[in-house]
Amino acid sequence: MAQVPDNQKVEKLLPTVFNHEFAAVAQQLLPELSCSRRLPIRLVRFERDDSHFFGMTPVKDQDIKALPTTVWGKGGEFIVDFGLHLVGHVSFRLDAEGLNIDAPCRMRLTFGESPYDVTEEMSNVSTWISTSWLPDEIINVDFMPEDLSLPRRYSFRYLRVQIIDTSPKYK
Repeated sequence: MAQVPDNQKVEKLLPTVFNHEFAAVAQQLLPELSCSRRLPIRLVRFERDDSHFFGMTPVKDQDIKALPTTVWGKGGEFIVDFGLHLVGHVSFRLDAEGLNIDAPCRMRLTFGESPYDVTEEMSNVSTWISTSWLPDEIINVDFMPEDLSLPRRYSFRYLRVQIIDTSPKYK
């Protein structure tokens, strides 16, 4: 693991003091959030292109209409593009085809605001900041079909879905 910079080291842990007055003012200032449902607009892959800011450009991989019927198994992956930057909660339906579902589906979901975020691996990141801040989730889905709603709020344009493992009996 990387070393904590000297200016970030803590010599003595002080007890947390909750400021109720400050919290009450903050609660009164909460803005009203607008909510809307957004669906991905295309399935993409990224190709090297030095003329673009991140050195790569999104290229249509499949028609988005194929998403609900395309089948992926262990080792499969895809990237969906929502077309604009979003902040919010993610939900989706996961189904399976095969003989029987005799093991959970293990998936990694990586949220990205730029191509770099969803094309670089994060599993071996060495940093002094908690890796819990990385914009990825590993989830296990025990029952299918299943409507899933992720509890955290994300900021993203792209979502990379990697099927880490399933039983060989289903996809």
